[in-house]
Amino acid sequence: MFRPLHKIGNAIEGAPPLVYWGIIVLLAGALFAILAHIIYTFYRAMAAPPELPRVQQEEQPHLSDLKDRAFDLAAAGNYVDASRMLYRAALLLLEQSRGSRLRVGLTNQEYLGTFKVSWVIEHLQVFVDLIDWKWYRDRSFDRVDFESCRQAFASLEQRLEGEA
Repeated sequence: MFRPLHKIGNAIEGAPPLVYWGIIVLLAGALFAILAHIIYTFYRAMAAPPELPRVQQEEQPHLSDLKDRAFDLAAAGNYVDASRMLYRAALLLLEQSRGSRLRVGLTNQEYLGTFKVSWVIEHLQVFVDLIDWKWYRDRSFDRVDFESCRQAFASLEQRLEGEA
């Protein structure tokens, strides 16, 4: 026989019936609660996981909108944002050519590493170098910097049109 229960039985042997049955009910309730908890845990584990909230994806911008915005910003003298907008347009152009979407969350260097074709890397490197060396170091972009980006973008467009 199970010794701890035997000891409990001996301890309450001379107790009034109310105490005796109170202890029995208490032990039976604890046993029932443990079994109910085990069954509930198994039920929850076997149930389908809760559906996670969906993150709304930002709609892909249009290439023509990005280019127009870049040239508008450059005309207004905002060469930093114009260069960044043209870089985004270049990435969108390249992603569309390989049938993919813009990859949010990558650094410029990481994004550059996703391309394997040397002429693509060469032209994107113009944007990445300017952004890394000027924008992140709080230096100003000028018309010459934007013109370098514009030429790199135009070269990408021409090369991709020639391959199509």
